[in-house]
Amino acid sequence: MTSLVYLQQGMAKTLVAAGWDRKLHAFRDTLEDDLMVGASYPMRGRWAVAEPHTDDVLAMAYCPPKYVASAAYDGTIFVWNMSSASVTGRFRAPSDDFTSGTARLSRRLTTTAARVESMMEEHAILSLQFLTTRPMAPRVGNLVAGGCRGRVYIWSAANAGRLIARFHLVCCALITAP
Repeated sequence: MTSLVYLQQGMAKTLVAAGWDRKLHAFRDTLEDDLMVGASYPMRGRWAVAEPHTDDVLAMAYCPPKYVASAAYDGTIFVWNMSSASVTGRFRAPSDDFTSGTARLSRRLTTTAARVESMMEEHAILSLQFLTTRPMAPRVGNLVAGGCRGRVYIWSAANAGRLIARFHLVCCALITAP
């Protein structure tokens, strides 16, 4: 498992787990025993395929009362309505993102670091966070996604969503005292 979120909808409590099997698994947290967690069931969407993610799920975020976003190595993000277990939005990191016409920052890399960097997918989404103080409205950015090499995307998760903004964080040199 690469990501876990815990959500509570009224009396229902659910732990959602995701990872390398490309699925979201929901575990009902039962009231009978604090140590007992109910049986797993994979989340299914209304998409034509039973498993919407086609690559490993790396991150998830929860927006009360009913939305969970999941992001994958290939840059896809799904927003799930947990009440209906359906996908309400699908996003993908833009393919022309920051690399065309810009030179990569020069930096000293060890052999291991170079190998890890070359294995990283250009569009992998490594972290997600809902901005829960913002409304779920079409022109309001309320889902932030962090990608490889300092990429940050801000999406509107409402009404199938859209990309509101994107920017690139430039790495700073480590400053040490003499």
